[in-house]
Amino acid sequence: MGGNNQGSETAPPTRQTNAACRQPRRRSATNAIPATTITPTVRRPTEKPANAPALRGVAIDPGHGGQNVGALGLDGSKEKDVDLQVAKRLEKQLKMQLGIPVYLSRTGDYTVTLRQRLATADHPDVDAFLILHAQAAFTPAAHGVTLFIRPKEESAAGTPTEVGGGESMRLAQSLAASLRAAGFTVDGIWPAPLLPLGRGDLPTVLVEMGYLTNPADQSLLTDPAGDERMAEALFNGLKSFADHAKPQS
Repeated sequence: MGGNNQGSETAPPTRQTNAACRQPRRRSATNAIPATTITPTVRRPTEKPANAPALRGVAIDPGHGGQNVGALGLDGSKEKDVDLQVAKRLEKQLKMQLGIPVYLSRTGDYTVTLRQRLATADHPDVDAFLILHAQAAFTPAAHGVTLFIRPKEESAAGTPTEVGGGESMRLAQSLAASLRAAGFTVDGIWPAPLLPLGRGDLPTVLVEMGYLTNPADQSLLTDPAGDERMAEALFNGLKSFADHAKPQS
């Protein structure tokens, strides 16, 4: 994905990366909804008790599933399996450490449509939505985590907030800081097409967790200890986001 980087993040270096990995091809190909379909909306809860925790619930969408395997690793590992394993580990940490509900778009190896994926975030107690993927590239040199957010947030009243000023950017920045603190390389935060992220203003980040075509990334993402490390970094990012939450207007 081209364009200038946003916020305080550093733009990733120029690569001979598979251009499709920077586009919503794999996200939209996962479902039966064509790109011309109106993008579903995911919004922040309109009513939230004053004494409610900043993070009451989290929705997680592990990419792909079923016949759509996603990216393939150097050893034949499948992205759909990596996405689900990290999602389940993150779900466990959120439930055990914060005691909040977690909603997964899929809990096994089956196909999920885009509407079903975004419907995962349509619970009244969901305050953050993470979409988990991994990438592939023409060159094994491409590596690291990349975060994507909407090009703009849109409130229930239809008021837009340009990228950089919304809660999705703040969530992405918290995730990036936690990932870096855990030793991960973070390429930056980039605006992405609305189709895989949904319209609206619910804090939403698509996390490309690494490249299955890079030996180090693949080794980490296909190892249980590596998956646990990734899940823990994402958990810490969500917790930091909640700890520094701004009051909802």
